[in-house]
Amino acid sequence: MGDIDRDLRSERPRRGIEAPIETKQMKLERGIARAAELAPNRWYQAAKTEEILDPGGYGRKRYRVVGAAGTYCVTYESHHAPDGIDSMSRGLKPKITSCEESEQPARSQKWNDAPPPSTRRPPLRN
Repeated sequence: MGDIDRDLRSERPRRGIEAPIETKQMKLERGIARAAELAPNRWYQAAKTEEILDPGGYGRKRYRVVGAAGTYCVTYESHHAPDGIDSMSRGLKPKITSCEESEQPARSQKWNDAPPPSTRRPPLRN
């Protein structure tokens, strides 16, 4: 059984989800662009918004808003949250809070597909 597993892994060594490859130059460019996005606007400019990952889960939507008055986060609750709020009678109002530095936007990931069916081995039969 171990031999079959090693053979399959040698045929298709990279499988599953993996983060894209980044060089130091790519990280520097992304950091400079990120700093420009987080810089406060002038009083006459519109606020910048971006969706960030919600640490609480339950399908909530969380946005970082950067405007002339400062930076804050807006959270829109999900209908699936276990907090017992009746969304039909009062509706779901957004919550405005401060943003933590650890909260970042989602990064893209690459899915490595399984090998084509022609190269797969038939299943073992007992």
